Amino acid sequence: MRTEVLTESRPKTIRLTDDEASSLVEAGVRLAAQSQRPDAEREDDADERSVIECVRAPGQDWRVVVRNAIGVIAISDSVQLVVEPKIPTSHLLYLFEVAGSIPRLSLEAGELQPGTSLWELVARWFLRAAQAVLRADLLRDYSVTVDELRMVHGTVQPLETARAYYSGRLTLTCEFDEFGPDTPLNRLLKAAARIVVRSAVIHPDTRRGAQRVLQRLDEVGDLRPRDVFATVDRVSAHYSTAIALAKNILTATIRSLEPGTHRAWTFLIHTPDLVEEGLRKLLVRAFGSDVIGKRPARIVGSRRTLNPDLVIRDGWGIADVKYKTSDDDLNRGDLYQSVAFATGFGCHHAAILAFRDGPIPSYSELCVGQITVRHLWWQADSGLDAREAADRLVDDVAMWLRAVHH
Repeated sequence: MRTEVLTESRPKTIRLTDDEASSLVEAGVRLAAQSQRPDAEREDDADERSVIECVRAPGQDWRVVVRNAIGVIAISDSVQLVVEPKIPTSHLLYLFEVAGSIPRLSLEAGELQPGTSLWELVARWFLRAAQAVLRADLLRDYSVTVDELRMVHGTVQPLETARAYYSGRLTLTCEFDEFGPDTPLNRLLKAAARIVVRSAVIHPDTRRGAQRVLQRLDEVGDLRPRDVFATVDRVSAHYSTAIALAKNILTATIRSLEPGTHRAWTFLIHTPDLVEEGLRKLLVRAFGSDVIGKRPARIVGSRRTLNPDLVIRDGWGIADVKYKTSDDDLNRGDLYQSVAFATGFGCHHAAILAFRDGPIPSYSELCVGQITVRHLWWQADSGLDAREAADRLVDDVAMWLRAVHH
């Protein structure tokens, strides 16, 4: 299988057939529809009618952009796209962890080696956690079961029993409680393991590990609609990591195999919201929820609202997260947006939190009228540990808060 490596939100020219390009377009539209938020009023979300842009270039080449998402897209039996983050993978996974998208995991040596996709990593982590659950043995509980029996057990279902009789079956359809492993949590594990087993783009050893997990779950039924809302409690606490990863697999996976459509399989995670949530929780942890929060401000004369990512001291200042790696040119759109946010909140202090993989530019602080806009940077350097980058950002935010508060 040919593998093309892309960076999210950056175009790359790839040789594809017309059918493969159609598969990409269809998958992008479905992913955009799945990830739309009803309360989204962000300007940078407005034109995301498709997560994947695919435009014909000369010959059989296509210009492909995957917007603000990372993972794997399999568009045929011979081509897969691996979409890498625009910042170092270890930094992004750290922010995902802080946001609560993935559980706290210790990355072993070699897990983040070049060429290892996010899908492969999540699948391995899930199997490791599922195997730990299996070693502790599966939880069992009573569940409602309906079956055809020779003798009465539980409550007889008259209509179903009559149907069986007139079909020539001398059985009783009974509803009864059965004690066993067919529980919502176990069904979530089984559904996620099935996705790993059936993924043609994952390493055979990983698929074999998933098959062994499935064999241990042979008494567990198929996933039910409400199972995705199942949560762990004190008794099932040892399931927490495996369930978090199972839900991650189920919600990030889209398979398109309907008749009349092209084959496409994706495991894509939308990044900006999780990065924003991770940075907000990081700063709340450092400064407290009374200092860092989030709330809208209504635009007078309109039903629309202004929604900065961070509100400082209930409106004393605002800050906005920009999940992009900045260059030496000032982004005027980001500046204008932060000024508009500050004006709407009636404050004089604003900050833009962005990512930087080089020297700090000269425009760290700018004044627009009575509003001062501070640029704060996450050092997205692959040679820097993610926790060190987080500590540096927290220190910079602390300096900004002290400077403007006095």
